[in-house]
Amino acid sequence: MPNETRQVVESVLGNHMTAQIWTSTYPPVFPFTPQDFSVGAIPPMVLYLFRWGHRRGKGRFAETYGAGGTPTIKSTVSRLVADPTIDGFDSDIGRAILGDFLLTSILENKRRVESHDEQI
Repeated sequence: MPNETRQVVESVLGNHMTAQIWTSTYPPVFPFTPQDFSVGAIPPMVLYLFRWGHRRGKGRFAETYGAGGTPTIKSTVSRLVADPTIDGFDSDIGRAILGDFLLTSILENKRRVESHDEQI
């Protein structure tokens, strides 16, 4: 398994870069099993997240998605749907699906309440 994983990493990053970042002391550090996909976009994404990530409470999330109050899933979805690049969530069902997606994968309500009207 580690040899196959290294071959995938070498095919994406090249021999020189793989030699610089690869370590044989901890094979489980590669958190997934590569199967027919390119991992070329992962390092730039991770670096971007490290560059622009904010600690909780230090960003402008509440100002941007709060709609004049505390941010909720409903206010966040309303702000996202207003963006013309996000299409297909204009109906009530679409907004509910987008809100559920945000709750299950990205955002969390205060005290982990599952409502769309609770504070994030």
